[in-house]
Amino acid sequence: WTSPKALQTMAANAYEAIHKAYPDSVKYEANYKRLLEELQALDARTAEKIAQSGIEYFIVYHPALTYYARDYGLRQVAIEADGKEPSAKQLTAIIRQAREDGVRRIFYQNQFPASTVEVIARDIDAEYVAIDPLGRDAIANIDTITDLITAK
Repeated sequence: WTSPKALQTMAANAYEAIHKAYPDSVKYEANYKRLLEELQALDARTAEKIAQSGIEYFIVYHPALTYYARDYGLRQVAIEADGKEPSAKQLTAIIRQAREDGVRRIFYQNQFPASTVEVIARDIDAEYVAIDPLGRDAIANIDTITDLITAK
């Protein structure tokens, strides 16, 4: 998964390659500029929502939001790491910290089973929320995930 900042870099790289192949194309330049404006607005919107929320970290089953977390100064606490389930000690530490911090949501990719997350969520009296980092509309997806992370 990616972040608005990474999407801006990808769009710039794609535009550069297309511009080299079709240097006279006004259509590609206009579309790139429109996309860049959308991505910059998304970046500003995302940063503002996170800043206003006061959220410092979120818990997710699989570490799918690494770039997003990095780009917005959040800490991603992943239950699964390197394809491995957490040890009992690690899980206990995550649960204890989540309780202390009043974590209200634990996220999981809808491509993974909810069972582990469901047990943890129940243990800390939180809800478990499916996200789809692989959704087709990246801009809408980032908005949705940001709203879920920052919701009170």
